[in-house]
Amino acid sequence: MIWKRIKDSVMRFLRDMQYRVEVGTFRFKAWIGDRFDDFRAILGFRDY
Repeated sequence: MIWKRIKDSVMRFLRDMQYRVEVGTFRFKAWIGDRFDDFRAILGFRDY
């Protein structure tokens, strides 16, 4: 059935998009955290 194949491909596409969004937000938060640590080190807040 062609509709089942279309539905499967759409569901797979949506799953891939959700995975990419989760990975992207995780990397973005990690990048922001790194920049924030650098900023605090520049200002002299050395707590590590």
